[in-house]
Amino acid sequence: MNEITGWLEVNVQGFNRLCEDDLREISNFLLLWSLFEARIMDTHCNVSKICKKVEQWEKDKPLDIIQFDQELKYFQDRYFRDDEITYHFCNLKFGKRDQKGLVRAVIKGEKNEPRDKIVAMLIIVYRYRNNLFHGEKWRYQLIDQIQNFKTANSTLKKLLEQYGNLENG
Repeated sequence: MNEITGWLEVNVQGFNRLCEDDLREISNFLLLWSLFEARIMDTHCNVSKICKKVEQWEKDKPLDIIQFDQELKYFQDRYFRDDEITYHFCNLKFGKRDQKGLVRAVIKGEKNEPRDKIVAMLIIVYRYRNNLFHGEKWRYQLIDQIQNFKTANSTLKKLLEQYGNLENG
């Protein structure tokens, strides 16, 4: 435990219920998101830029969606169950420009183009980012978020490995 997590445990109700794995995945997410935004999104991300970036990748070469099967399945299982959109989907807190309809169609299996799938996954990860950075995830004390962040981290790592120009510092 470091000084900040110790302070949070003392001062924030429920924080002490987070395990080390939870804290590690959240910390990893912060680092990976920052790197993703710096290396891929020119230090400023929004849904429009996500869509344009994925379109650019698709023009350069066919998108390898198979490597994201596990992540996509997680998102589909979390947000669409028993032929219904789950309450978790509403808790993503989509903004007006966040392509909620596209994400919903991918989650339901109605849109299957690789481009649409990658865009939808990145929008979900972007919603995690916004909900974490703007405090929404503190409403439930960051509890039960570990798999969300593990999946987001896996998605970001794969995209950074392919498109992040990591060998150049």
